[in-house]
Amino acid sequence: MPRPVVRLNMAMTVDGKTASAAREAGRFTSAADLARMQELRADADAVLVGAETVRRIDPPLSVVDPALRQRRRDRGKSEHPMQLVLSASGDLPPTCRALSEPAAAPRVLVTGADPLRLLQPLANGVEHWRLGKGTVDLQELMGRLEARGVEVLLVEGGAETNGRFLDAALVDEVFVTLAPTLLGGRGAPSFAGGAGLALARRLPLTLAATSRLGDELFLHYRALHPDRPLAGGT
Repeated sequence: MPRPVVRLNMAMTVDGKTASAAREAGRFTSAADLARMQELRADADAVLVGAETVRRIDPPLSVVDPALRQRRRDRGKSEHPMQLVLSASGDLPPTCRALSEPAAAPRVLVTGADPLRLLQPLANGVEHWRLGKGTVDLQELMGRLEARGVEVLLVEGGAETNGRFLDAALVDEVFVTLAPTLLGGRGAPSFAGGAGLALARRLPLTLAATSRLGDELFLHYRALHPDRPLAGGT
């Protein structure tokens, strides 16, 4: 079935951690990593984050750089991609930025249940897609996005959200910023959580591009799905 290309983008330490064990707010990467994230957002039709990321750091999902917004307009797109939050329960802060700004972007709460705490934001233009029972059905989500004309979905974590897309065989490209630092911590989140794949079902990747700025590495991989051509053309 046709579906959007799914790109995962995360920064991690050399030991594979995406945050400290204490889940502290703050970044361990450079301004170049932020710029790269903005480029990826500008190339996407939709950006998705999981509920835990929203609760922990409340990231905005908009395109900040005016030049990148203009590039989207030149391509006949809106200034910002569609913004989605994945939450099984819908139990989120009503003022979370992903569902409240910018008003010019379509904003969608994707749940596996009817949310009670977001009735007011939903009344102010936030769409609610209930897909599945209890947990969100990602195959249904792909179908809904395809119907809305989304060709590229950028997933920005966290670990459990990345893991769910990996478990469902819905990962086509992976963008990793490898930061020259170590965090450790047996409870610190890694790039992907979820149930995990058996070794025989592991997803092989091919390295499409790599660049270096100082001691920071930027890696771009494409997934080698046996039943799907190589995704992406950039």
